[in-house]
Amino acid sequence: TFATVFIALYVAHGVADHWLQTDYQAATKGKRDWEGVGACATHVGVYVLAASVLLFVVDAVFGLELTVAGVLTGQAISAVTHYWADRRFTLAWLCDRLGIGGFYRLGAPREVVAYTNTDLQRVELYRRENAPSDQTWHRQMLASDHQSWDNPSLGTGAYALDQWWHIFWLFIAAIVTVIL
Repeated sequence: TFATVFIALYVAHGVADHWLQTDYQAATKGKRDWEGVGACATHVGVYVLAASVLLFVVDAVFGLELTVAGVLTGQAISAVTHYWADRRFTLAWLCDRLGIGGFYRLGAPREVVAYTNTDLQRVELYRRENAPSDQTWHRQMLASDHQSWDNPSLGTGAYALDQWWHIFWLFIAAIVTVIL
């Protein structure tokens, strides 16, 4: 039962964190304001709904006899810990306290300073391929002499630590779901 519940939660996690989370939620949930709170809460709500649906399906298919108390408690653990980490500054704070802040920031996008004509040409090429076609961006870039073209990626320490935080708590949630 534990293995089936954990696999269902793990699959729900992957789907909810990568397929069901909107770009807006992903970009906004870490903001330290009410907009960030709302975006993160909405993401976690969809996340818990996806996990609950999969738990219902595996319970029905395999006759696991999960209890309402077990599912609700496990999902509460998952929701609270997921929300806490997805606010981002919270997980960064914990990593700093644990001495792994450097790993958390590994691979983070950097601001790139354009000093040479070649650098400016690269910035212009990036702008044409990736930025809106208004001239405001171009004027701001030229006025500041700074523009980043170093894109975020899934290969960051923050992403790895975030995902394994969630997976650890899914493990705990699966145990609680099964034993209650």
